[in-house]
Amino acid sequence: MDGRTAILEEAKAHYKQFLSTCRDLGIANQPEQPAEGTAASQNPGHSRMQKLERFKQQRAMQQEIDEIEARLARDSADDEDMEEVEREYAVKLIELKVHQVQDDLSLLDSELDMARQMDEMRKSAVQQQDSRAPSTEWRLDSHSYAQINPQTGRAARPTFNDRGQPMQPFVLTNKRQQIKDNVFRPGWALPTMSVDEYLEQERERGNIISGGGKEPDPKPEIDDNDYEALDAEVMKQREWDDFTDNNPRGAGNRGGNRS
Repeated sequence: MDGRTAILEEAKAHYKQFLSTCRDLGIANQPEQPAEGTAASQNPGHSRMQKLERFKQQRAMQQEIDEIEARLARDSADDEDMEEVEREYAVKLIELKVHQVQDDLSLLDSELDMARQMDEMRKSAVQQQDSRAPSTEWRLDSHSYAQINPQTGRAARPTFNDRGQPMQPFVLTNKRQQIKDNVFRPGWALPTMSVDEYLEQERERGNIISGGGKEPDPKPEIDDNDYEALDAEVMKQREWDDFTDNNPRGAGNRGGNRS
């Protein structure tokens, strides 16, 4: 229990003891408090009216106490019997304190609830911190903290303790440099092969089709001195020109023949 909570609990116990003693002795009439959970206790307007009523009663009691104090101070010089006046003064003072204690108890309960909630929050935070094991993931040599013996299947003695101090001899390797290089590498994926290597790999897998039959022989060139061949080639070009004139492009389409 936190120190603040313990103090509040002790103060509440003293208040309860004071009210119980006054009730047993019948010294003062204690104001009635509405039970928790009732409509009167949950109604803000009713609670406000009760507070105003108690404030008026306390102010009236304080005025009576001031008058009795003035009377005691005035009549004490005459050496009269003031026992009854002193008793009335004590009773009035106790009644005033009972009303004040009732108001303080409501405030004390609210503060005690907040203190308990703070205690629960502190306990949960401590439990989470205790249950959280020291992480070594940020270390480049984190594998040295949880070694498993392959022969026995049990955890071997770690190379380093929680503070990073070596517990047994170890051998430095280039894995640290490899991890460091991976940390500072570009954020995008780098190519792993060239285009030629990729095409060769696809060809080996059978994804590229090659071949397709024998290529046609190249068209022989016409000799300039062979007039018959030249005339035949010219006539062939003329016939093709006449055909393209008589059959323009797209003339065979059904849509083009529509009027």
